Amino acid sequence: MIGTLVGKKQWAALHYAVDCNNTKLCRMLTLEEDQYRCEVNILGGNGENVLHVVAQSNCIWTNPPNTENVLPMLKLLIEDCDVDVNHADDEGRTPLHLAAMRGRLLYVEYLIDHGAKVDVRIKVLEYFIEVVHIEVDAISERRRTPLHIASKYGHLDAVQYLIESGASTTLRNAQLFNCLEISIQKQHAEVVKYLLQLPNWREMMRNAQPIEATDAYDTPMRKLIRYMPDVALWMIEEKLTRKVGGEGQKVSKEIYDYEFYEDMYTVKKWYKQGMLINKIQVCMHCINHSIS
Repeated sequence: MIGTLVGKKQWAALHYAVDCNNTKLCRMLTLEEDQYRCEVNILGGNGENVLHVVAQSNCIWTNPPNTENVLPMLKLLIEDCDVDVNHADDEGRTPLHLAAMRGRLLYVEYLIDHGAKVDVRIKVLEYFIEVVHIEVDAISERRRTPLHIASKYGHLDAVQYLIESGASTTLRNAQLFNCLEISIQKQHAEVVKYLLQLPNWREMMRNAQPIEATDAYDTPMRKLIRYMPDVALWMIEEKLTRKVGGEGQKVSKEIYDYEFYEDMYTVKKWYKQGMLINKIQVCMHCINHSIS
């Protein structure tokens, strides 16, 4: 029988096909009209479904993992077959737990993006950093760090935990966005305000990306005005305006900080400095990883 559990792990044919990253065979085993169809949510000997197997498969997660190697299987199981992303095995672990335990950042993001419950995210992060000893600034595909992912989804508690654990707020992804810009683009006001109240908020604001087919640059300030005008006004009042004196005093005036108001020479300098810093940080990460 196609659903018979065999071997030490007590897996069905579908478990083994997933473990071998055989997308063609998995597709055949999950087609509704096929005589060899296997129940997509079939459980193994430890109560694990095929998404648990994905997290553990060495065939899927080649070194280094790449999108072409991982996404076809994930799309088939989660989007096409609707396998339960929140199923817990006999030890209470969901696929998200196992993805975190194995350091599968791409898989963590994919699961969250497709309905995985994230009420366990701090426990997952703690396991990442304190038990598995994953680097807090671990760089995955497209140069994303855990802080980039937490900023993208607006998880303020995760952002705070990562920064308190030493995560860099100035590392940039493949688009040259830092965590502040990622959270601005996704319009997560709480995260943006939290980041702008950190001691190094100016360093995060001093970033830029060339705008295609122009001589201009995009900046965090421009993004704030474009995506979150209310937060931009808050930022101007809270961070870029200083009041001196007051009513009934000899002096009463407001002093404005113009650093982030479109000086293109300065912005171009931010871009060049950011490119250099990013290369240094990535090189240091690679050196530390090779030493460990």
